[in-house]
Amino acid sequence: MRALLCLPLLLAAACGQPDPDEAVRLGHHDGMWSVASISGRDVPAGAFLLRVRRGRVSGGRDGCNSWGFDETRPVAPDGTRMIVSDAQECAPTPQLRGYWRALGNGNAPLHVTDDGALRIRAGGDEILARRIED
Repeated sequence: MRALLCLPLLLAAACGQPDPDEAVRLGHHDGMWSVASISGRDVPAGAFLLRVRRGRVSGGRDGCNSWGFDETRPVAPDGTRMIVSDAQECAPTPQLRGYWRALGNGNAPLHVTDDGALRIRAGGDEILARRIED
């Protein structure tokens, strides 16, 4: 009974400034993002895109192809997900390889920096993206 009485106090103490990472998990950063850099190298505006839905990367453009995860299929036991793509042949640039590694097959955690950039890191690579306003 005493624990139930303390619960409102604990919840009130937990209130405060929203955690940007929690906002990503809750889907507050859903929408389109334009990749500004991949592993520290600037990329042309609009060449690389990310779509975030329900707090997860759901698709985008990899500098060559538009793509999206097939959400009608379950995630495989090893974490891989089926991708639907334009499937055009692309030059294997460092940016293209870094883009896909940093996504971690869509399982890499999303983080929003203090200046509002979306950061995704996996496989030794990192994507920094800026929201595309409607």
